[in-house]
Amino acid sequence: MIDRHLGSAAQTTGLGSRLRRNDGDHLVERVVALACLLILAIGCYLVMKPFLSALLWGIILTISTWPMHVRLTRALGGRTGASAALLTLAAFTVFLIPLVLLGHNLAENVAQIAAKLQEWRNSGVPYPPPWVETVPLLGSRFHAFWSDLAAGSVEAAATLEPYVQHARAWILGFGALIGSGVLQIFISLLIALFLYRDGQRAAVALSSVLERLAGRRGPHLLDVAAGTLKSVVYGIIGTNLTEAVLAAIGFWIAGVPGAILLGFLCFFLTLVPVGPILIWLPATIWLFTIGETGWAIFLIVWSVMVFSVIEALLRTFLVSRGSDLPMMMILLGLFGGLLTFGFIGLFLGPCLIALGYTLVMEWIGMEKERRSGKPAAHSEA
Repeated sequence: MIDRHLGSAAQTTGLGSRLRRNDGDHLVERVVALACLLILAIGCYLVMKPFLSALLWGIILTISTWPMHVRLTRALGGRTGASAALLTLAAFTVFLIPLVLLGHNLAENVAQIAAKLQEWRNSGVPYPPPWVETVPLLGSRFHAFWSDLAAGSVEAAATLEPYVQHARAWILGFGALIGSGVLQIFISLLIALFLYRDGQRAAVALSSVLERLAGRRGPHLLDVAAGTLKSVVYGIIGTNLTEAVLAAIGFWIAGVPGAILLGFLCFFLTLVPVGPILIWLPATIWLFTIGETGWAIFLIVWSVMVFSVIEALLRTFLVSRGSDLPMMMILLGLFGGLLTFGFIGLFLGPCLIALGYTLVMEWIGMEKERRSGKPAAHSEA
């Protein structure tokens, strides 16, 4: 009996040691598996890093225009591919063609400026017109400097040279920014094409992931995010882009040089109260000074219509409900996106900032609900 007890104890001890070894082996396997997954994730990130901004914009554009895709697919008899192709073609027209025209216009203006500078170097800078001296504040000093430059003053030329170099570097950098923006938007629209075609499965998978992460609030958060993106894409980006195009058309009709570039600047300044005045008022004054009074009056009427009447109508019809976002955050998203992601950040930055702000506000509402025990009112998507 003693031998049986000793044998049983020995078996138990052996089994325990084998279990401990198995637990240790399982722990090592988990660590190795996690390390492999981490290496794989890092590798995937490095591969996708050059296309990350284009991927994000493609996803945002697809989500915000998905209801249009659904309606168009029904109208085409369920042909998803045809609907995806048509929407992508429309996005090419809206986002890519103005950017290509901007780059072409910038190249033409740079060539004209270079030719004019070469002409001035050969024949000398012309003397300033008399009206320059009548400009308030800096008119007399600028007239004197311009006169010295026209007289061949070496000191005036040396003073101007650093500014010419800075302007040249800025123009070259802006041209490179536009070139990279064309490539990024092209890639994002190709991504959007495939997302339109296969997005239904991706939406189901995303909804399942959110349900696992956020529980029953997952679908609601997805609706909030989609509504926010739609509000920004239509109400902010769509409105500003439309006004920029209309402003450029007005400058072009009136004969103002660099019309497309001026329209591009209006894209930024539309977010600032009375900001577009900084563009069209100098253009109007220039038309008056060269004797084009009729075109100057036309530009005033056109600008008032575009930046007052049309803006009010667009924001009324394009801004979705539940989009009360601080305009300062949208403006910061616009410039921050440009600095972080390049040209495509003009569209991507405001969307990300608005999405983050809305989800934080939603989380605050959830916290208030949890603490008070009362259901909070959900924002409309």
